[in-house]
Amino acid sequence: MTFCERVKLILKFKKISQVDFAKSADLHQSRVSLLLSGKRRPTSKEMIKIIKVLNVPYDCLIGNVPLFDELLIDCTNNYYLW
Repeated sequence: MTFCERVKLILKFKKISQVDFAKSADLHQSRVSLLLSGKRRPTSKEMIKIIKVLNVPYDCLIGNVPLFDELLIDCTNNYYLW
C-alpha cells in the first residue's frame, strides 16, 4: 500500500474530509490533493504535520508496520475487530 493510499484510508477511517485535513495540517487544499493523488510526495515538514494531525506513527505511513494492530479494514468500509 502506498503512502497516499494509507493516508486516504486513515482519513476515511477517522471520518476526516480532505478540507478538514488540509486545515488541521495547515496545508493548502491543492497540496493535499496532490499528496493524496500520489502526484507529489510530502516534504519533511509536511510529514510531521500529517503525523500530528492523523496521530499515527511515521512507520505506519510509510508502510514499515501495519496501520492497525487490532483492526482489519477492508475497502468496502467494513470494520472487523480481531
